[in-house]
Amino acid sequence: MPAQSWVLPHVRWLIPRFRDAGEPGWVPPDDSEARQHFSGAFLYVVQVQQLFEIIASDAARLGEELLVLTLTPLTGRFRHVGREVWVAVEAEPPHLISGLTGFALGSRITDPRLGGRRIPPPSTTFPRRQPQLPARSSPSTANRSRPP
Repeated sequence: MPAQSWVLPHVRWLIPRFRDAGEPGWVPPDDSEARQHFSGAFLYVVQVQQLFEIIASDAARLGEELLVLTLTPLTGRFRHVGREVWVAVEAEPPHLISGLTGFALGSRITDPRLGGRRIPPPSTTFPRRQPQLPARSSPSTANRSRPP
């Protein structure tokens, strides 16, 4: 882990700030507070209200453990309750969030017809022995079999 990551202060703000989003009386961050954590370019592209609604929709789960997967001074990759979240900040101080994306992680599939056993992942290796192909005919033989 790097000695200093500019991502962590923003992540540490997001989690407690939105943890109570489903509770009565919770107020979303105003524009001024949002601009303390998100770059102007990011807020130009992303509607802040939509962003906060997405984060707040997961509020009940924000108290659960956040796993740090990768951390550099300007980026962070985290796993949180079945999601992977990537955060990037600007290189220049005050290192505001310039990118934020999250996506649901896949899970293993179970099939009730298998009695609760998990379906094994698809094989990505080829058979060790290749099937025997018929011998190629010589060009002179191949030409004879074609119609004139």
